[in-house]
Amino acid sequence: MYSNREDITSLYLVRRIGGDAFMDDRESVLAEIRYFSRLANFVMLLGFLFLALGIISDSLNITTAYTLKPMSWFLMAIFCMVGSINPKMHVVASKHLLGIKTENKKEQ
Repeated sequence: MYSNREDITSLYLVRRIGGDAFMDDRESVLAEIRYFSRLANFVMLLGFLFLALGIISDSLNITTAYTLKPMSWFLMAIFCMVGSINPKMHVVASKHLLGIKTENKKEQ
């Protein structure tokens, strides 16, 4: 289908909505990786917090914070854990493409 990895990566290097082509500047890519990594960690931490609140409210048989039942806390925890997958996948793809770009520069 494609002759080499350069063709495949060039598909991803198409201009993004923001205007900059991906990997034009190594520092901006690294900043983007740090941002999405922190975002994923925050959302996952929020999910663990909701999970802990669900366990605590279930063990104490109480409803907390505007009468949320334990199952509501568990559902919010699941939603946050699933929601943290998208930023993590962005980090993985960015690191992979950054490595391919660096490898191609070394070959040249």
